[in-house]
Amino acid sequence: MKCVKIRHIASILLLFALLVGCEQSEQMRTRMQFVAECNRADTVFTERWMPTVDSLVNYFKRHGTDNERMMAYYLQGRVLHDMGEAPQALDAYQRAAEQADTTRDDCDLRTLYSVYGQMANLFHAQYLPDNEMKALQTAEIIALKNSDTLEAIRSYELRVRPFFLKAEKDSMLFIMQEARKKYLQIGYRKEAAQAIYPTISIFLDREQIQEAGHYLNLYEKESDNFDENGDLISGGHYYYSKGRHLLAIGQVDSAHLYFQKALKRDHKEAGYRGLLSVYVKKNIPDSIAKYAQLYAAANDSSYLHVNQEKVHQITAMYDYSHHQRIAEEKTAEARKANRDKIIIIAITALLLAGAMFFFIRLKNRAKREYSRLIKELERKQDLLANAVDRQRLLNYDHEKLMKEKELEQQELLQRIQTSQQTISTVLDDKNRLLQEFNELQTEQDFLIQQHEEYILQKNAEIKDLEANLLKLETELQKFSSVDMEATFKKTDIFKLFDERKNPQYINKPPKDKDWQQLTALFRTHFVRYYSFIAIAHRLPVNQFRYCILLRLGFDGNDIGILMNKDRDQRYNLRKFIYEELFEKPVQVKLLEEKLKEHF
Repeated sequence: MKCVKIRHIASILLLFALLVGCEQSEQMRTRMQFVAECNRADTVFTERWMPTVDSLVNYFKRHGTDNERMMAYYLQGRVLHDMGEAPQALDAYQRAAEQADTTRDDCDLRTLYSVYGQMANLFHAQYLPDNEMKALQTAEIIALKNSDTLEAIRSYELRVRPFFLKAEKDSMLFIMQEARKKYLQIGYRKEAAQAIYPTISIFLDREQIQEAGHYLNLYEKESDNFDENGDLISGGHYYYSKGRHLLAIGQVDSAHLYFQKALKRDHKEAGYRGLLSVYVKKNIPDSIAKYAQLYAAANDSSYLHVNQEKVHQITAMYDYSHHQRIAEEKTAEARKANRDKIIIIAITALLLAGAMFFFIRLKNRAKREYSRLIKELERKQDLLANAVDRQRLLNYDHEKLMKEKELEQQELLQRIQTSQQTISTVLDDKNRLLQEFNELQTEQDFLIQQHEEYILQKNAEIKDLEANLLKLETELQKFSSVDMEATFKKTDIFKLFDERKNPQYINKPPKDKDWQQLTALFRTHFVRYYSFIAIAHRLPVNQFRYCILLRLGFDGNDIGILMNKDRDQRYNLRKFIYEELFEKPVQVKLLEEKLKEHF
């Protein structure tokens, strides 16, 4: 690599000397070759290079060949790229691609391949996976047309990046396995091993330990990235993957050693995360707390936040600049041909713009009104569904009551018939019945006295049970709520709910049996909080479940997915919970703070 850079630097110095005394055309070509050599020497371009590349574009746009115009625009894009001007760089790359005539035998396919490669890198940096995929596919086609099989395979291998941004792990696995096959077909064993390396993390995440171990062994044998002592030559993420695999197969001490190696290679987030998992495995609270803090700090410093609104703005800016440039070129050509047509086009454009403005405005207004009506319809449907449920319950209670009354009437009629048949017998037995009545009255008095004594006894037992319950709660409070919570979050049912909070499970909430299992386990780990919401206040099911998820650390969006509730429904739940648990007036924003008093 150093020899290559020295060769580029020597070429740069030679070209710089040739710039003096040349004719304009030769001087501009020499200048472009100078900038191209600087680009190949990995020069970081700054703003001072802009006048140079702009002059190249202006000159070759009028005097150059297709290949020269493509190279000029490509170099302009490279300068803008290094300056961080992403939309302008994309526009320059697009202009460069438009100059190429791939039907010609002398088309510079190598430069065209570089143009689409840089476009793919820029789309990836801007989190635009679909655009990146198109650029990579085009680059692969160009490389194959140029008979450059190795670069074609590399472009194919890079398809894993847009699938990574879209979190499509199955597609990532397919691309990496196919890339490995392609490398092996042309004899590139080292590249094949390096191409398959990211699959290790995917298999470890899926707890497919045997597959992860297979590819770890393959990488160790064929990547040529290890010295004679078995240490990595470059990088450090391998140590983290190796440690995870060792931890999964129970070799905790060996895993600890590899996580330490990852830290030494400045992979702090991975290293601290691995050490945290080791101490969790060993159940050493002090070390768990220490490395949890270190991992959180490293995670905060390396966390990549994808601002989707900004991505859309960049895309819109790129599309706008691209179409604006085409419109300007066509307008310039039309002005040379006929100035009258420009006036007609301008008037037409103004009319169309005005019509489009009002159309978009009306369309947006209609969209807002449609969204409002949809929300109102959903709210009315929820109210109707609740009313129907209540009506069904009332009908069921009414039918049950009517059946009971009918049975009572039948019994009364039967008794009346029997009484009429035996009235004479009743009169004869009157004295006997009066005597039995007196005996029953005496027995009733005795039973009432016995029942009162029983009630007093049960009240005493209840007081004893309440005292025991208070004593048990006091004992439970001696245990660290953090430990209880940590223990709870290791359970399978919590992991199920934690997985189901992902957007891919929208409209697929957990089943009733899952909720029952979660509630049963929650009751034993959070006794005080459970008593407050379930015994002291007896919240309805949805309110009770919302309080459980809130205590377990799920945020509003997670709870919405797990309970299949939209924002308005969640707000109403919070309002009803506050009314049930705390005094009025209702202050929904203080619900979490109020509940934390009972954590």
